[in-house]
Amino acid sequence: MGKRAVIVYAKFITILATVIIAVMLAYALTGGNSSPIGHTFHACTVVMLPLFIVLDIVAFIYWALIRRRLWALVPLLPLPFCWGYAKTLVRIGGSDKAMHNNVFTVGTYNVRSFSSEATGFMAQDIMTTLSRQNCDVVCLQEYRDDIPGDNSNVRARVRNIYEYSVTGGGDMAIFSRYPIREHKEFKFDYSNNGWQWADIEVAEGYVVRVFNVHMETTGINSALHQLAKENADIDIDDIPMDPDATDTGRSAIGSRMANDRIYRLLLGNYAFGLSVRSGQAITIANEKRQSPNPIILAGDFNDVPYSFTYKTLLAGLTDAFTTGGHGFGATYRGARGLFRIDYIFADQHIQCFDYQTLDLTYSDHRPVVAKFDIGSGK
Repeated sequence: MGKRAVIVYAKFITILATVIIAVMLAYALTGGNSSPIGHTFHACTVVMLPLFIVLDIVAFIYWALIRRRLWALVPLLPLPFCWGYAKTLVRIGGSDKAMHNNVFTVGTYNVRSFSSEATGFMAQDIMTTLSRQNCDVVCLQEYRDDIPGDNSNVRARVRNIYEYSVTGGGDMAIFSRYPIREHKEFKFDYSNNGWQWADIEVAEGYVVRVFNVHMETTGINSALHQLAKENADIDIDDIPMDPDATDTGRSAIGSRMANDRIYRLLLGNYAFGLSVRSGQAITIANEKRQSPNPIILAGDFNDVPYSFTYKTLLAGLTDAFTTGGHGFGATYRGARGLFRIDYIFADQHIQCFDYQTLDLTYSDHRPVVAKFDIGSGK
């Protein structure tokens, strides 16, 4: 009787876990449909989507192939709705090798102030690399124009490559091989971040409005720096994945109370960043709607696909990776290279046929380059 009770209990736990995983997957898929303000937990679950998808697939395989039970229908139900999300992370297939006569290439890169390098070599090498990718327009975030070593500036150094340029928001710049006819910059309130746009005449009478955006940081790095200052002996790599862990061999903090504080600080900063980015995204979306020209929007969103920020900025546009990308689309070099937070979007009639994530190591981000066929405009 005892053995039967254990079997029944184990089956109950397995069924319950299957239902919870399927429900959480469906719940996380809708986490970006509404503002994080007042729905913080729902918004945070979007980050966990890859984990929920993997767990749901494991549950489906268990019930369908191992146990061969109808419970396999539970994890099966949400899986078809994951296809759109999966395309934002991984795209199978190669680049379009067909000839395109009207190519317009855009690159975006968070350059991290060129790591405060004083000679200007790093800035020039980055711009030369993007030029070799045939970028017509380059959007930079965390940009620094001055070169302390010789009192010159980056724009002057690369004018032979990109004749036209505008800065904006304090740490942003758009470089172009084509004339910039109009431009606007905007810095977010109570933030070091901002956005800008430039109307670029890529052919006579054909103008594309290029948005360069740098959204509010996730807050993770600032939290880690704060912790490092308060606890000089903490090695971030030693922080356990389990917030309940008390094994002093794994953590220099050595107490559950201190560990809990770390996770509250990290989660609190991330949740705050979500709320701030939601307002910033709405501001940019309103500006997008006023554009008289076709739009290409690029930059560092500091947010994952299917988040509220992603969906709000994507409205009316197409994610270039989903049409021209190939392989895994991660752009953030930290966090084991798992996250995609840098994007290039474009009007739906501007088709991206090739999308590359370059392996430059000058920053904690990777540069992204998208090639568009702009039709008869160019």
